[in-house]
Amino acid sequence: MDSGGQHADPPPDRDDGWRGLSPLPHLWKGAGVSAPRPAVLVLAGSRAGPDPVAEAGGRSCKAFVQIGGRPMLERVIAALEASGCVGDISVALDAAAPTDVEAPALAKRMAAGEISRADPARTPSRSVLQAFDALPAGTPLIVTTADHPLLTAQMVAEFVRKAVDSGAEAAAALAPTELIDATYPDARRTRLKFRDGGYSGCNLFCFRGAGARNVLTFWGRMEARRKRPWRLAMALGPLTLVAYALGLLTLKGALRRLGRKAGADLHAVILPQAEAAIDVDKLEDLRLVERILGAGDAGQLAG
Repeated sequence: MDSGGQHADPPPDRDDGWRGLSPLPHLWKGAGVSAPRPAVLVLAGSRAGPDPVAEAGGRSCKAFVQIGGRPMLERVIAALEASGCVGDISVALDAAAPTDVEAPALAKRMAAGEISRADPARTPSRSVLQAFDALPAGTPLIVTTADHPLLTAQMVAEFVRKAVDSGAEAAAALAPTELIDATYPDARRTRLKFRDGGYSGCNLFCFRGAGARNVLTFWGRMEARRKRPWRLAMALGPLTLVAYALGLLTLKGALRRLGRKAGADLHAVILPQAEAAIDVDKLEDLRLVERILGAGDAGQLAG
């Protein structure tokens, strides 16, 4: 790890799956030379109950399912490091996860202190809040998930730069659904429909400043109400929901309304890669990702 908190290039004699990676040159663009590089939290905890993806891959958890001979989680970490714009990387992973057996290269790096492990909290929002509160003041936190094997260094670099440059206290990456449909018509993604277009989430977030904690607390309240739709609706505001249902809201308008509810300035970073919105939630997603990687459709997917 270099003096700026950035993980250095892997030694040339390593043969653990990180061989050949090199960060993109100087893509970190913060508020100034002394601006801290964002820390990263990768959410890799397991949900309660059986996971069809993990079972299909013969692994204890989805994060360790191999795609192209490499665990999904390792692919995500490789893209983050190769972006050249992040600092310390932590993985929210169960302590009992058999990392040494199912992801031995990652286990070695954790043992060497190159990647850290954090205990997952009861919910994703609490895991993120826990990580955010542990950071030095002024350090942004980038959050992504282990089931995002199509993540690339270019996606990470563009998102981090635009999220930080926006000055927003919380930012999320989105991809246009029109682009996703044109590129992968069989991909089934959750869609947000606005007056000015449709978008799908990319499991890539940035939190910074005092308002970020407000967002994470608000997120936690929404998680607690997700099984009671009427309470969720009341928390978001009935007028906002009606406007959304009628197709009256623009993306920026929705962010302004949501930001007022959450108590923070929110921003969306629109990424131009359809692959940014494809994660592995279901078996059909796993097959799609395997096809994309096998065909080389996503460009520089190795990071």
